[in-house]
Order: sequence, then structure tokens, then C-alpha cells
Amino acid sequence: MQTNNVFVDKVTAVMRESDKVFETTGGSARHYVRDVFLPLMEKAGLYIADSSDLSSAIKIITAELQRDKSAGGYYDSWQANIAMRFQDTCARWMEKNKKGFIPIDILHELSNTAAKDFLDLLVNISDAETTKQ
Repeated sequence: MQTNNVFVDKVTAVMRESDKVFETTGGSARHYVRDVFLPLMEKAGLYIADSSDLSSAIKIITAELQRDKSAGGYYDSWQANIAMRFQDTCARWMEKNKKGFIPIDILHELSNTAAKDFLDLLVNISDAETTKQ
């Protein structure tokens, strides 16, 4: 198994920070993990989730979508992939059904708006679910 050095570096930094905090607060190993280590991992954008827990996975994905809305970032990559799938599906449908065409600039705008609307809905639904819990 190949080691992801960036991941290792981030976890190492979190461990060092956790140790410093724990030196001042003390407590049990459970306190260290629950109240110190895991919150610092999340602050660093690193999440630990049970792979069989879908709600944890969705929380992680939506947290990253909210966190990285920079140009070319995580949100943009999802939007671009959803928009392209929408465009490809429209093109196949128009060809199959012998329909006219949608001008590319209109199709581009519609597909990106639809992708953004979907992602914003996903993030907001996740926020609402998290707030309820």
C-alpha cells in the first residue's frame, strides 16, 4: 500500500497539536480522542468515518463542498462533472429523438445552473440534517 505523504504530514501535525492541548487539559484516552484529536482532525479537513455509515460519508462530502468553493476546487469539480453529464445526456436525447439542438451557450448555462442548484440543495439539506441532530 502506497503512503500518501500529504495525508501523513497533516495527521502528524494534528497529533502534535493534540498532544500540546492534552498536556494542558489532561484526562483519559477517550477524552483525548473525542474532545481533542477528532475536532482538530476535522479542523484540518480530515475526517474519520465508519465506511458503512452513509450519513457520515455525506457529511464529509458536503463539508468539503462548503469548505472548498475556490476556482478549480472541490465544489467546482463536482459542478463541472455534473454539468458535463447533463450536457452529454441532452445531446444523446436530442440525437435519439431527432429533435433540434439547444445552442451550446444556452446548454452550457442550463447545465451549470442545474449542477449548482443540485449541489447547493445537497449542501443545504445536509446542513438542515446536521442541525436537527
